[in-house]
Amino acid sequence: MMYGRPKDQYRWVIQGLLITAQLCIGINVLAPAPLFPLIMEEYDLERASVSILVVVMALMIAVGNVPSGLLAAKYGIYRTFAAGSLLMSAGIVAPFMPNFLGHIIWRIVFAFGVGLVIPLVGAIGSQWFDRKELPLVNGTNWMGQIGGMSLSMFIAVPISSSIGWDYTLSIFGCVALAGAFAWLILGKGQSTTNTVPISPGLSELLSVLREKTTILISLALIGPLFTYLTLNAWLPTYYNEVFGFDLARAGMITALAPLAGVIASPVSGILSMKLGLRKPFLIGSGFLFILCAFGTFSINDIRIIHTAIIGLGISMWVFFPMVFNVATELPDKSATQIAVVLSAGLFVGNLSSLGGPLLVGITTDSLGTYIPSFTILALMPVLMIIASILIPETGPRGITALPTTNQDRSMS
Repeated sequence: MMYGRPKDQYRWVIQGLLITAQLCIGINVLAPAPLFPLIMEEYDLERASVSILVVVMALMIAVGNVPSGLLAAKYGIYRTFAAGSLLMSAGIVAPFMPNFLGHIIWRIVFAFGVGLVIPLVGAIGSQWFDRKELPLVNGTNWMGQIGGMSLSMFIAVPISSSIGWDYTLSIFGCVALAGAFAWLILGKGQSTTNTVPISPGLSELLSVLREKTTILISLALIGPLFTYLTLNAWLPTYYNEVFGFDLARAGMITALAPLAGVIASPVSGILSMKLGLRKPFLIGSGFLFILCAFGTFSINDIRIIHTAIIGLGISMWVFFPMVFNVATELPDKSATQIAVVLSAGLFVGNLSSLGGPLLVGITTDSLGTYIPSFTILALMPVLMIIASILIPETGPRGITALPTTNQDRSMS
């Protein structure tokens, strides 16, 4: 992709559809979390059992990432994106599930759809937008998902108090269905070929996976994904059971984390561009992550809790996009190799996050307290700090940065 691509104003319609898709992901991905106590009461479940609603999601998102590019290459980006978007509306059937197993099944379907859609968002953006526009485009896309997560945590419990938790999840599924129909009606490929780059060969894939930087990026993503996902899933229940907050208030407090990320992500990007460095943001967010993670559960003081939750969101959504920046700036890497690096990191991070919700559920059921598992969660971001120290500095002022730019890279 080159600079100076002819401008097509329809690209902003496509961008609106991509933001809508990310919003649909965000509003559904952790929607059951603030409703855990209601679901546990409905089906007489223990914490370990209800955690499966989050665990299977992380697993199936990772699984869905694998065939996404292959399906897009064979059937086209438009059709694959549409299929994934339709699968993301699986929550519509929540009120009609006869038992808890039924809810696990529709969560699997939803998560597989997410796994198909997320890798294609970048591919679609690269079809329509000039490379100079992509940082703004990609950042806005992430804001859509973060905003959706925050919105669902704010409104899930208040809506459920009126119509029930299952119909609340169904409404969120309807939002995703509306997004899918919007794509079917308005979405289209920028070119007639409507294809994505061919997946890398096995030898290339293995060589990139063995590189030190790939391993470090994968290690760096374990901490935030493991801790952030699990705390967001369990803190509303913890605040309800331990601190005595009502569920609506607990959900709204937890929603401050992604809400803070909506602001922190673009601001950190601007500051990083001005400073010309990436590692200070990576290392700093790691230390902030640990401090704020402990603050979310250690003291029943609403001011400390609010500050810690906001800090948790800032650290997560500064670190996550910054790791993506590092990967895209790696020297001597084609666009395909960069995609392999990021896919490996996300795959490892998502797989590791499977154990977090189960860890909390099992240990709390056994020990009668959340503190041991929450302490482990708070210490996991140490991996972020270690990996960030060892990751090469790729910013313009970094010693290891090369003068080559993204426009010089092959799109092979």
